[in-house]
Amino acid sequence: MTSDVTAARAACALMIALDLDGTVLHEDETIDADLAQTLRKIDALPHVEIVLATGRAFDATLPVVEKLGLSLQWLVCCNGAVTLRRSEPSGVFEKHRVCTFDPSPMLRRLRETLPEANIAVEGGDGVFYYMREIPFKTLPNRRELVDYERLLTIEGTRVVAVSHGYTPQEFLDIADEMRLNHTVYAVGEAVWLDATRADVDKSTALELVRRALRVQAAGVFAAGDGNNDLQMIEWAAAHGTAVAMGQASERIKNVATRVTGSVAEGGLMRALREWEPLKRVL
Repeated sequence: MTSDVTAARAACALMIALDLDGTVLHEDETIDADLAQTLRKIDALPHVEIVLATGRAFDATLPVVEKLGLSLQWLVCCNGAVTLRRSEPSGVFEKHRVCTFDPSPMLRRLRETLPEANIAVEGGDGVFYYMREIPFKTLPNRRELVDYERLLTIEGTRVVAVSHGYTPQEFLDIADEMRLNHTVYAVGEAVWLDATRADVDKSTALELVRRALRVQAAGVFAAGDGNNDLQMIEWAAAHGTAVAMGQASERIKNVATRVTGSVAEGGLMRALREWEPLKRVL
């Protein structure tokens, strides 16, 4: 990348923050061809920066970046716990900020209250430490099977817990008690908990990126659909544009500045084309 382009990126006027699953990606991980083409067109604009903000681990995010063919400079992964920046001139993403915490109190509470739950920790080193296999495509490829005592010693970016035998509220009660930032959702018949440090979410990482890019808050556009997008949508709505996908919950829709179609209806494409700053180029 030339110094001229680098300088242009450093003076971005617009920042587009996008959730992946349910916003850019369909459930089967396909991407609409016209959306991919539109994102590449936006990515080529020197005054606009696209930032993917996802609950996925980095190594589950990078293949999507490559599939889209985007020259992104920033990635927000693990629901804001890991922020990466592309280094120059190598072009390799390097960790810019990693937010860890001691997960042992929560692990003990989960073990005590929900003993059948499958618990794991994603470490600050990017390794997924688990006691029983959790087959999920958004988790790190680097995995290590450990016992419970070893799990307690790991400084983590997040705690993951999965169970078929407990209700979402049981997971929520423990996460609330531990004062962690968390999202609980269903994957088939399983209940899934993803918890990070209390002061960490997508919005905190995106605010760091916004400041680094020197983008005015009014120049922010964000789109998402899940409970882990709530803070991001609130953050963008405060001064910029916050888009809730059509399949999002009413809670997400109520804090957004606009609601678009679902991912199946091409909602993100519609929202981007209707965003005033991009109308003339799209």
